[in-house]
Amino acid sequence: MKPPRWPVLLLPALLCAALADGYRPAQTVFPKISLNTSLLRIGPPHVAIVPSRTLADRDVYPAYLDARFSPSPVLPGPEVNQAALFSPFHYPAPEAQLQVLSVTTLLTAKPGDGSNLRRKCIEALRAINAGTLNPVTLTPFHRHALGTPAPSLPYIMSDHLSQATAGAVKKMVLPGGIRGIRYLVIRAGDIGYLPAEATAYTFQGLSADGKFYVAFSAPVLPSGIKTTAQILKNYPYWQYQPFTSSSYGPYTESLQEQLDANSRSAQVLLLDSVIQSLRLR
Repeated sequence: MKPPRWPVLLLPALLCAALADGYRPAQTVFPKISLNTSLLRIGPPHVAIVPSRTLADRDVYPAYLDARFSPSPVLPGPEVNQAALFSPFHYPAPEAQLQVLSVTTLLTAKPGDGSNLRRKCIEALRAINAGTLNPVTLTPFHRHALGTPAPSLPYIMSDHLSQATAGAVKKMVLPGGIRGIRYLVIRAGDIGYLPAEATAYTFQGLSADGKFYVAFSAPVLPSGIKTTAQILKNYPYWQYQPFTSSSYGPYTESLQEQLDANSRSAQVLLLDSVIQSLRLR
């Protein structure tokens, strides 16, 4: 019996429909993308070119090709009760998301904290791909880390959130020539207990010709880390910050160890397979 053929998702190179404010991406022709959607057991994504826009901190995020897969390929979005709304938790989006950005646009953007950070991410990723920078030694991405000389883990996504801790870092070279890294990350806006549901799988890579930056994110539920329900059982929302600066470091390090231990979990390996099927054409 012949194995079933994998359905492949093809996205057009230039999408001009439903663009806001008369935006015309004349300077950026986005590539076609193929992806093995049978692994996700879901239908085609919602695809659009998102125009550049100004974020809350006045950072101008460039236009990008956006593909969202809903529901999530791994697990549904977490049930967030009213108490959790007051927490520092940053849950990943309940769907998987793929973004493709022009490297030229990223490098030539008007100087600013956000654009400078994205340039640092590209520099770090180029060094990782060249073998001159070990990604395992890098610190989690923080959007206020411009003053630190050491590079952090590359992370370019429109949510632009800081990372409390990260682990399971792995270099990947895809069959289609995309090179980069994948890792698990827990994002947070403040010091406090961090639940398993705040974890996301991310891949950050560069196309074979170096013209495009590829970013993928999907929620995962790692083992060994307390869930939101377990945390809320012991700590009401007004007690989410029981740490001092000296004790928070060891806590996030213990979370990193748990993320590292999930590097070959079924969820992570599934998403690795999805990324391995990605092609830019």
